[in-house]
Amino acid sequence: MFLKLLLVGSVLMAAFGSAQGEPTAAPLDPAGLIAFIDLDGRPAVLDAASGEVQNFALGAMQRGQFPAWSRAGTALAVIVSDLGGGRVVHIDVVSGEVQLIYRPLDRAPIYLGFAPDDRTLAVLASRLTVPGLALDLIDVARAVGGEAHSAPPFAFGAPFYWDWIALEGGAPPRMLVHQNVLSPQRRAGVSDLDAFVLRVEFPTPGAFQSPSAAPDGRHLAYASLEGDARSVVLLSYDAQRNEAEVRARFTHQGVAALSWRPDGSALLLQSPPVPSPHSFGPLELLELDGGRRTLSEDNVVAAWWSPDGRFVATLSPVSGGAPRTVFGATDGAELQWLAAFDAERVQQGRPPLLSLKLIDVDAGQTTPLSLLTPSPLFYGQYLPFFDQYSRSHRLWSPESDALALPILDEAGVSTVVRFGIDGSVTPLVQGDMPTWNWR
Repeated sequence: MFLKLLLVGSVLMAAFGSAQGEPTAAPLDPAGLIAFIDLDGRPAVLDAASGEVQNFALGAMQRGQFPAWSRAGTALAVIVSDLGGGRVVHIDVVSGEVQLIYRPLDRAPIYLGFAPDDRTLAVLASRLTVPGLALDLIDVARAVGGEAHSAPPFAFGAPFYWDWIALEGGAPPRMLVHQNVLSPQRRAGVSDLDAFVLRVEFPTPGAFQSPSAAPDGRHLAYASLEGDARSVVLLSYDAQRNEAEVRARFTHQGVAALSWRPDGSALLLQSPPVPSPHSFGPLELLELDGGRRTLSEDNVVAAWWSPDGRFVATLSPVSGGAPRTVFGATDGAELQWLAAFDAERVQQGRPPLLSLKLIDVDAGQTTPLSLLTPSPLFYGQYLPFFDQYSRSHRLWSPESDALALPILDEAGVSTVVRFGIDGSVTPLVQGDMPTWNWR
C-alpha cells in the first residue's frame, strides 16, 4: 500500500452529483450504515456501498451533533443545539421518527452514549448556573413513550468520564467511572445504575481520562498515582461478588489513554515518554501476564482498535512527530491541544496535517495509509477526548476493513471519507462526525 496525500475536490463533485443530500424514498436497512451530520446540521445515515443517504428533519435553527448508535443498531441519539439551548432527540432509523427525549433547563448536553442493553442513555451536560458537569441517565423506553425526564442528575463531576461494564444473564450493566480527574477529590470505581455509589472504589486514581472495561466485563483498567509514581493498573473483575483484584501494574508518564483489545486479552496504552499534561505519545500493548511491548514510537494523537482486534489505527503528526513536552495549565485542555501541533497552521484556521497509520498488532507491522486534515469539530472536540468518544462513536467498519473519518477537502469543506485497510481512499458524502453501525 502507498502513502497517500488525500486530495479531494473535483472528485467529490463527480462522486455525489447534484442529488447529494436528498432523502431516499424509503428507509434504509440500518445494518452497517454510517450516521453523520450533514452540512445543513441534519442527522443523516449513509449506505457506504450504494451512496444512499437518509436525512432526518429537525426544527428551524436547530443543528445536530455527535450522533450515537444504539447497541441494537436501530436507533440514534443526537444532541441538538438551538437558540434556546440544548436537547437530545431519539431517531428511529427504520421509521424515520424523530422524538425529543431530553431538554433540561439548567444544563446543556455535550456528550452521550447508550448502555450495552440499550435501556439507558447516559447524557453528560454542562451545568449553566454552577461550574462542572452533570451526568443524567435517561430511561429510553419511558422517554420514547413521551415521559419527560424529571429525575435529578445521576452524578456530578469536573470532569467526568465513564465506560460501561456489561454483565451476563440480562443483569443491568454497571458503570466504571473516573470523577474529578484534575482535583484532589478525584475518584474511580464501579457504580450500579440505580444510584451513584462507588461500591468498588479504586485506590489513588491518577492521570488518565476514560477508564476502560473489557467487552466481556471481566477485566478493568485505570491509572494510579502514588506520590510521583504513575502506573496503569489492570484488574480482574468478579461481577457476581462485585470485587476487583489487581492483575498487573505498569509504570507510565503523563496522562494515560486506555483501551482493551476486543477479546479482552490485552490493553492498549497511549502516553508520553516524559512527564506531560497530555496523552500524546507512543503506543504500548500491556498483557494480562505482565508482558509489555511497544507498538508505535510515534507521537500518537489517537488510536482505535478494529472490531476484530487485529489492527490499531492511529493518527499522529506527519513524520510521526518527535516526543515533546507541552506546557500549559493542567486544566487548559484547549491550550495544550493547540500547542501540541503546528501553531502556524492552526492560526490559519485549519487543523494540522495528520498521518493515518495501520498497525497489525500480532505481526508487528505498521503501514502508512494516508495524510489528512481532520474537520475542525473532529479535531477540536473528538480527538482531545478520543478515549471517551471511542466508547460510543465508532470509526471502524463492522467488517474491520475501513475507517470513516471527517476531513477537509481542498475547499475547506468537511467530508466523510472511507479509508480502506487496502490503502483505498473514497470520499463518501459532505458532512461531519461519522460513526459506523456495528449491528
